[in-house]
Amino acid sequence: MFLALYKLFKIVLITLFFSIGTDPVIISVSATVVDNTFENTLVNNDLQEDKSAEDDKAEQIEKLRIWVIVSLVIAFAVLMAFALIIQSHRVLKKQYDTIHEQQKQLEIQNNNLKTLNQEKNSVISYVSHDLLTPLVNIEGLVQLIVLDKEKLSADQINYLAKMGEVVNNGKLMIHSMLNVNKIEQEIKSLEKEEINLVELLDEVRLGHKILSDEKEIDINLETDLETIILNSDKLYLKQIFANLISNAIKYSNPKSSINIKILEGEDTLSVHVIDEGPGMSDRDKERLFLKYQQLSSRPTGNETSTGLGLAIVKELVNKLNGKIRVETVLEKGTTFIVEFLK
Repeated sequence: MFLALYKLFKIVLITLFFSIGTDPVIISVSATVVDNTFENTLVNNDLQEDKSAEDDKAEQIEKLRIWVIVSLVIAFAVLMAFALIIQSHRVLKKQYDTIHEQQKQLEIQNNNLKTLNQEKNSVISYVSHDLLTPLVNIEGLVQLIVLDKEKLSADQINYLAKMGEVVNNGKLMIHSMLNVNKIEQEIKSLEKEEINLVELLDEVRLGHKILSDEKEIDINLETDLETIILNSDKLYLKQIFANLISNAIKYSNPKSSINIKILEGEDTLSVHVIDEGPGMSDRDKERLFLKYQQLSSRPTGNETSTGLGLAIVKELVNKLNGKIRVETVLEKGTTFIVEFLK
């Protein structure tokens, strides 16, 4: 297109020169100049086109170089991520295998413990029965001898009384062991019913009157209400509070008081058994509900302690979904607090 325009321009220029009578030499020179100008223009255009092509090529090469670099970076990142995933998978698999192996070991140990516990329960049942039988026989013989006490001296009667006390302590220990064993095996199922807590506590309080009178201890039930209903197992509740009141009598000083309070919360009922005994140390508090624990505080009337009473209480309270805690001050007394949901 550019060449056609050039030819048209040259024809027009020559025609114009002829029309005005220009010298042919001048016309020839002018045509030569025009041709040279055109050739120079073409050369310049070619140079510009070559330069433009080189620039485009260089730009494309730069873009290609950038693309290659970016692609390599992305590929490296992907490879690193893949390597990390593989490493993480290996670590997780190793952890899983370790946990799985530990679970298998725990299952084996748990089964072994169950077996040992069953064997222990069987041994306790058999041994307790075998121990209880001779104790009952001894108790019967002592009672028979005492029936004819007119023939006995004062020392003999005293010895028989001590024998009877030893037998009773042995029976108490065996019955406590059997109670713990039964609770742990959950032989008795819960039998919940609506219970008047005031009546139940008063009944348990009166059941301990003989023991408390021996030490001249007053047991007071402090409540302004005649009826407070709790939906629970009556036998378990009696065992709980019988143990707590019996424990309070053992550790109370003669001629002191034991106070039983019932407090109602919005959703809870709590019973406080408060004595005026020697209290207990922090170390004793830590071991308080463990089995067969002998505390540093001793019963004030030389009573026997099996170390099982409070362990039984704890087990029973747990079975009733309750809570038990203790507040104590050395030389001032102890308060056991049992809390149940209404």
